[in-house]
Amino acid sequence: MSKQKKCEIKHLHLSFSDLCGGNCLYCPEVRATSNKGDRIMREETFNRILNYVLQSSIKDTLKTITISENGNCFLNKNIINYLRTIRQKLPEVKTIAYINPQGSQRYQEDITKENLLDDIWVGHSQDVPEHF
Repeated sequence: MSKQKKCEIKHLHLSFSDLCGGNCLYCPEVRATSNKGDRIMREETFNRILNYVLQSSIKDTLKTITISENGNCFLNKNIINYLRTIRQKLPEVKTIAYINPQGSQRYQEDITKENLLDDIWVGHSQDVPEHF
């Protein structure tokens, strides 16, 4: 009888918003910033996910959390609170944001001063160059 290898979750991807106004040429989706409704991760959903991670063995193996490849995370008004909570509760986990820069300017000071992100990956194929 062989031993089963334990499944280790090392990477968690969270989409805080699937809204976007970037108009990236490579994007297969139309994610207009109107009609917000349920297209933004609510605080109770974020807390439920984070509590599950903290109460499970995932917290022992988790290395990175990537936020919002499928939308602009900065269109979620709770983004800074979410990042602060992740940094406080999971300080050893690397946080990465995949973004287009639209809307991120208002959060730059907090992110930089509090070291809330370890890496930022920027989508650069927008048809609106002044967003950079």
